Amino acid sequence: MIRLFAADLDGTLLNEDSQLDKETIEAIRAFQEQGGTFMVATGRNSWEVEQITDNFPDTVYNCVNGSLLCDSKGRKIISYALDEETADVFESFIRERGYAVLYHGEKSRHCNLSMEELRNTVVGYLVAQKNYLPERAQDFFRYMFEDGKTVYSSSLKNLASERILKLEIFFISEDRYRDLIETCRHVFHGCNVTNGSFFNNIEITSPDSGKGKLIREYCRISGIGEDETAVIGDGGNDLEMLSGFRNSYAMGNAPKEVKEAAAHVADDNRHHGAAKVIREICRRNREEANA
Repeated sequence: MIRLFAADLDGTLLNEDSQLDKETIEAIRAFQEQGGTFMVATGRNSWEVEQITDNFPDTVYNCVNGSLLCDSKGRKIISYALDEETADVFESFIRERGYAVLYHGEKSRHCNLSMEELRNTVVGYLVAQKNYLPERAQDFFRYMFEDGKTVYSSSLKNLASERILKLEIFFISEDRYRDLIETCRHVFHGCNVTNGSFFNNIEITSPDSGKGKLIREYCRISGIGEDETAVIGDGGNDLEMLSGFRNSYAMGNAPKEVKEAAAHVADDNRHHGAAKVIREICRRNREEANA
């Protein structure tokens, strides 16, 4: 029986418009009604997850690529922060290249660009790289970045009162992306350097972090067996999670390397792939309970 289900957000639970479908919400609620624990495992911050999980409360948060674990009340259980030396190296690295970056703390995030500069970067990227209409790109920006938690025209020093959970470079053009992520893996060797699933981003977190690591830690704390756990995802930051669990599912929209890391491949996020997996797990749980 599956007692814990952990799911990525972007590209997995969320559709191409970064929204939850009715089918997905209902499937998650059905799993919870069986007594299952639902965990969101995402690169996003905890306050972003809270906004989404209003549709299915009593959800555990595995946030910032496995750097922050919170219970269903939003209370911190575990967090893994980057050290000051890594942060200083990152500042020098960015200064030389001029990319848009986000510095993620436990309670806020800071962007090196002004809101208008970031808006132009995001909209320009989505129109050029993703074939978005300008209006849709503007809507995406408002949804992602006008949240009251982002401090603009800021720097790492302004995050001094918080622990640094993640350093992120994002909205990188296709022609520069592959070389830049390889350079980051070299420069920040020892840290977790991963990529998400939607916009070309590079995420740097503590060597101790990892979605799969936090899931295993939660299993230990909660007395849930790893064979009673299922996971699903679609991006590079899901690889460690997918390869570490027997009951793992890659989305149909995932890259080849992500599909190869998982035990199973689901339908894509345009066709409710995650919801279908959850419904199937619910069915098997019922059969096992009635056996």
